Amino acid sequence: MAQQDKEAELASLFDKLDSLTEHGQHAKALKVIEQILKVSPGDEDALRCKVVALISEGDFEEAQKALGHKRLEGQMAFERAYVLYRLGRLQDALKAASLAAAAADGGGGGADRRAEALQLEAQLHYRLGNAAECVAAYDRLVSEFKADSLELKTNAIAAYVAGGLSSRVPGLMASLKVTPKASFEVAFNRACGLVAEGDLAGAETALRVALKQGEEALYEEDLAEEEILDELSPLSCQLAWVLGRLGRASEAVARLEPLVGGELSDPATAAVVANNFIVDGHAADPNQKGFYGRSIKRLDALLDRASADPLSLSAGLNTRLSAPQRRALHLNRALLYLQSGKAEAARDLAAQLSKAWPDCQEVAMLQAVLLARGGKAPEADKLLAGLASGAADAQSATAAQLLRAQIALEGGDVPGALGVLGGLTGELATAPGVLATRVALMEQTGDTAGAEALLDSALAHWQSAARADPRDEAASEAVGWCLQRLVALKLQLEKAGEAIALFLQQQQQQQAGGGGAGGRRGASSAGRAPGAADAVALARLARAAAAAGDAEAVSVLARQLPGGVEAAGAGLDPEALEDLTRALNSVRAARRREAEAEAEAAAAEGADGAAAKRRRGGGEGGGAKKKRKKKPRYPKGYDPSKPNGGLPPPDPERWLPKWQRADHKKKQKRAPRRERGEGPVKGSQGAGKVDDALDRTGKKAGEAMEVDKGKGAAAGGAARPNLPQRKGSRK
Repeated sequence: MAQQDKEAELASLFDKLDSLTEHGQHAKALKVIEQILKVSPGDEDALRCKVVALISEGDFEEAQKALGHKRLEGQMAFERAYVLYRLGRLQDALKAASLAAAAADGGGGGADRRAEALQLEAQLHYRLGNAAECVAAYDRLVSEFKADSLELKTNAIAAYVAGGLSSRVPGLMASLKVTPKASFEVAFNRACGLVAEGDLAGAETALRVALKQGEEALYEEDLAEEEILDELSPLSCQLAWVLGRLGRASEAVARLEPLVGGELSDPATAAVVANNFIVDGHAADPNQKGFYGRSIKRLDALLDRASADPLSLSAGLNTRLSAPQRRALHLNRALLYLQSGKAEAARDLAAQLSKAWPDCQEVAMLQAVLLARGGKAPEADKLLAGLASGAADAQSATAAQLLRAQIALEGGDVPGALGVLGGLTGELATAPGVLATRVALMEQTGDTAGAEALLDSALAHWQSAARADPRDEAASEAVGWCLQRLVALKLQLEKAGEAIALFLQQQQQQQAGGGGAGGRRGASSAGRAPGAADAVALARLARAAAAAGDAEAVSVLARQLPGGVEAAGAGLDPEALEDLTRALNSVRAARRREAEAEAEAAAAEGADGAAAKRRRGGGEGGGAKKKRKKKPRYPKGYDPSKPNGGLPPPDPERWLPKWQRADHKKKQKRAPRRERGEGPVKGSQGAGKVDDALDRTGKKAGEAMEVDKGKGAAAGGAARPNLPQRKGSRK
């Protein structure tokens, strides 16, 4: 009978459990499961339901404990892998997922179960940065299992982007029959692909479309504005990053400010937002008050203080952020320490980063900067030289070389910086910024011939590029800059003819609207009027040509004047100018003669005065009267031979108001206790019982001096004390 009651109770409890599970009430289901396990300890079905309910409630620690029950040994492989994944044990989860997929392939489950295990395995590869394995897993899901859910397609696109296969994303989307309009998640992943390809303008447009699409979709789900902001925070963060890379740091900061001020549900997104907000904020305004202190606190708040590892992050960020993201966050911390004067903290962090990422170029460059700041510039240069020679690509080598040049310039080693910049190759060697720096340094060191040769070669290079592509605005601007600098340099070297020819080439280029530079001496004067810089150069060229007696050059330059020579001299009377010149010359000559006469008179008077003084002084040496040194006057009691003059040190609180000083209460005059409304002074024993007859505070002045008649000491009255008579009192 008892067995039948037990089975009936179990059946009732399982029915209740089934109903709660169907309605998603997992917390109540866990209570029912505990009741079942009390009735039937070790019930396998109840244990399996307990694991699922705990996973649904997000209690993965307890779920792992439940999976450790001996009755579940060798079972629920997929659930084990998922729990390990959510606990951040990615390597263990990957092994468990591989076992689950193998078991499903071996007949341990249906096609859906095998697809779930393979999808979890692909997600783990994605989180671990195994791009090739992740892409292969998603390809297998699409080809073998015909998985066509929108979520799977979205993840497959993300895997291709993370795996460096952004160029294949359009073809993948076509094969999956999905477009960016399918969901804002798909549009977001497509925009990330454009970012990876370097199409930042296209990525900005795609991200704005994805944001609008996401807002419309989430508004239809009746979400609040705060919830929509939270859901779309990854898109806003990515858009801010794109705006920052496009040089629009202020717009990026405005995009990130609502995210920094709010509470984001995803800690990984919150960490990326905090990091990017600091980077874009510094780019927008590097002179913000208190910027470094605030930024250090913001990034230090992401650390796991309880961990012994100084690079450990809190809230599961170690597994949620990729390795490059974690490295960038710590590198920015080190740079903030360095800029805020915390060099020792920056060195410690750089040493930890070097251990964690020994092959990272950015970490090595940070160490070089720290060496240079510590006065070890030669060691920093040696480190960067080795880094440049062993770089895997040209871009990495160039970054190291440019940092070498910067450190050399900060240390005052101009020849060393010139040597490093001169060793650059490729397009960077003729880049306008590098070219301008080299020319300025050569002029600073007096190597004008070297600067001239460098500009001549750069001009030939950019003219060739402009002829190859007349629409290349960068090449046209570089040609104009080279011509302008060469004109000034040729004039400095007194090569007026070459300077004039180059100036005319510059004018012809400007008249052509920024096209390739060419031209010849004696070009047409048609075109725009010269600007302020051109007018200055034109004036210098005209003076140089006139000084050299080159009439032809003067004639050519005259035609370059705005409106020609006639316009330049319009409204002027030559005869009046000659008369004015003669008048000015006569006035100046008269003033000069007067000044000379005054100077001669002053000199003669000075000589007579000196002779008279010598006569009064009785000789050559007695004429000069010594100036008596004034004796300094010291304050009273001041002895200059003693420290501080022998006076007591000044009061450190002399700048404070008197009522704030420590000795104010000692000096202030206190009113009598009776006026302050206080009672008689109590003794150390506190308020004891006092004879009321001795208390005179309640009596009038006249009554206080009277004696209670008819009462003596024997009668219990208080005798009047025999006080001495006060001086001046009435008898």
